[in-house]
Amino acid sequence: MSTKKFEFTQGIDRGLSVYEDRVEITQKGGLFGVLSGQGNETLFYKDMTSIEVRECSFVNGGHIKFSVPGTREENNEITFGGFSNRGGMNDSANEIKIYVLQRIRESKSANASSNNSTSMADEIMKLNQMKNDGLLTEEEFQMAKKKALGF
Repeated sequence: MSTKKFEFTQGIDRGLSVYEDRVEITQKGGLFGVLSGQGNETLFYKDMTSIEVRECSFVNGGHIKFSVPGTREENNEITFGGFSNRGGMNDSANEIKIYVLQRIRESKSANASSNNSTSMADEIMKLNQMKNDGLLTEEEFQMAKKKALGF
């Protein structure tokens, strides 16, 4: 089970829970929430491409928006604002942004490493098959294997 890292409850009609592997956007209810058609969303870092924070000001509301290809953008956004505690809301939103960006990078890095390991293993298997088929000598195989492993 993933540990909850942040809770953002200052959204106008939605709340946000940030976990180690995902974010969950939950509908708070109320007439505006029902009419908007937005439901609960679970977004995994491995699927995200970015996060955007617009800070709220005296005249403009703020938002936290997650970019996830193939999803409806309006479902991946939390709007916040108000006359009190704008600084605290902005600080929380920016802290969440830093954490989520880090998790997106780690997720992409883990996926790239996994893909490289798989392709490296595939390459060595192909080289071994070529050696078994008599297309490479043992010496050529060892040299090619070292090259594939980055030595």
